[in-house]
Amino acid sequence: MRKNNYLLIAAVLLVVFDIFLYFVYSHSYEFILFKGTGYFIPLLLNVGFLMYIAFRFGKWWMYILPSILAFVLGIYFVWIFILNSVVSWQHDSIRSPLGQERLTIAHRSATLGETTYFYEFYKSSFMGLIVKKLDGMDLEIMIRDSREKGDLEVLNVKSPTWVNETTVIFHTLNGDRTVILE
Repeated sequence: MRKNNYLLIAAVLLVVFDIFLYFVYSHSYEFILFKGTGYFIPLLLNVGFLMYIAFRFGKWWMYILPSILAFVLGIYFVWIFILNSVVSWQHDSIRSPLGQERLTIAHRSATLGETTYFYEFYKSSFMGLIVKKLDGMDLEIMIRDSREKGDLEVLNVKSPTWVNETTVIFHTLNGDRTVILE
């Protein structure tokens, strides 16, 4: 009877975790921990738990759903691996002068004759673990002769101008770009 209580507690925790993730993702927030993998880690937790239930009860038909999900998860993992090897995003953060706001910058570059730098901006919350994408603030900068400049050098992250706690101006190689954290 005691082992069934642990199983019930684990099931309730997993359902609460899934509902929490649903609400986070449905309100356009994301976990920075899952940013590169998408839904892989939460799905892995669910598949592992369903396998544990099937193993615990020993019924053959209980292995069907976790096995199908594990197969789909394997395909999803290969897709993420291929996609991240071709297009990998880096994440860095900067803080406002008073330290009340944190801006997370996802950046990558692509080179074919000229270099194109891509930036996505996220407002961090809950100790930097949850981020919300700032709509309409994506930035793309194309430079013909970048001389091997890094993504953050082109954006000039080391010396931005903070107008206030929610507005920052980046002095890029292509001019000033304003990002509003709202």
